[in-house]
Amino acid sequence: MKRFAVILSILLIMGCASQTKPSVTDDSAGDVPIPTHDTEQITSVKETTTTQSLKVTETIAGHSFQSPSLTVKKGTTVTWKNTDSMNHPLKSSLFTSPDMGKGVEFSYTFDKEGSFEVEITSHPAEKMMVKVE
Repeated sequence: MKRFAVILSILLIMGCASQTKPSVTDDSAGDVPIPTHDTEQITSVKETTTTQSLKVTETIAGHSFQSPSLTVKKGTTVTWKNTDSMNHPLKSSLFTSPDMGKGVEFSYTFDKEGSFEVEITSHPAEKMMVKVE
């Protein structure tokens, strides 16, 4: 398991764009394989992912989030990237994203501590929990 975590960590370490407000970008021009969970630093790999990074990318694939929960520090920007061909808008008590087509990203900076549920509004049963410490 430890070897798997090390290999996974190596594969997932990438830089992400920092945003202070929600933003949307579209890179649908190319079909590039995307890691399912991208962080600058991973402190644990399990069902709940805890990170010390201030930038985290979460992938939407197969009409669902790739991580059921995420724990981040206050001030962390989480970017969701849709890799499905179907549009996926997101909704939480803090934000509502625009309709995200394939390759589109939406970012939000969590500047408030607490636990926040994020759902894919086109699939209300698909939810993830973001815990901000």
